[in-house]
This record gives sequence, structure tokens and C-alpha cells, in this order.
Amino acid sequence: MRRTSSQGAALGAAALLPLQRLYAWLWFEARNSVQEWLDELDAHSALVSSLASPCRQVALWSCHVLTAASTGHARNAKAFAKAGADLALRSLAGRYAQDGE
Repeated sequence: MRRTSSQGAALGAAALLPLQRLYAWLWFEARNSVQEWLDELDAHSALVSSLASPCRQVALWSCHVLTAASTGHARNAKAFAKAGADLALRSLAGRYAQDGE
């Protein structure tokens, strides 16, 4: 079954709260543990893919999570790069070029 863009946006929006919680854990609660968990889980491709979400907020929070997971963690940074983060981030920035966030 093919999804419509509104279905894709709704499914993407369901990811918003978990992304926000993950970001909070990365910056305020258990940064090192969460960074290691993401590395072990091998969630890099999924997070990079979510940068292309039709839901703007999901894409932006995915960017925040990717940044926090990479900060001070070389393995995550390399894994995100290998998963195509550079191109995905450029595409995200291009879609929201007028956006100050």
C-alpha cells in the first residue's frame, strides 16, 4: 500500500515525542550512556533517514538528536557520516533555507 504525504506526515509526527525525549536524555540526563546505546543499536541510518521526514518538526528534532549524539563521540559521528548525514543535512537546510531554526 502506498502512503500519501499526509499519512507520511502523520506517521512522522508520531516520532516527534520520542525524538524530543532522546534529545533531552542526550543533553541533560545521561549523555554518555545514550550515545553508547545509539552506537550499539546502530540507529544511525534511521536517524539520518528521518532528516527527510515530511514533518518539519521531526526533521528538525532529528537534526538536534544527530548533533547531540555526535558531539564528543567519534564513533557516532563517523557512523552518521557513513549513513549519509552530510547530504541529508544539506537537503534539510535547503528545504528550510528561510527558517531561522
